Amino acid sequence: MVMALTASVKGQVLEGFRHYLFLSDQRIVTVELINPQKAILNYINIGDTYEFFEAPNLLVLDSTGDFYHGHAVEVENFTDPNKRFKVSELIEPNTYRGYTILG
Repeated sequence: MVMALTASVKGQVLEGFRHYLFLSDQRIVTVELINPQKAILNYINIGDTYEFFEAPNLLVLDSTGDFYHGHAVEVENFTDPNKRFKVSELIEPNTYRGYTILG
């Protein structure tokens, strides 16, 4: 999955949030880029099969040609400090998952 930030002038600093949507017959994915280190990804698996999601598969391209990989998913409401982050998850058919991805 590749999401690209574009600007009209090369090197222009991007301000504010950027939103992206990917739609197919198997999934609906939205991405909100908060800053170069953080993105919110919402994934709806509308297919009949399991989907395997990996944070490093999120690649953000900026207007200068630099790219950033996602590194980990930040777990909300974690109880064990050793389980605050994860890199992948199996998404069941017909389910929704929301992720905060750190890069």
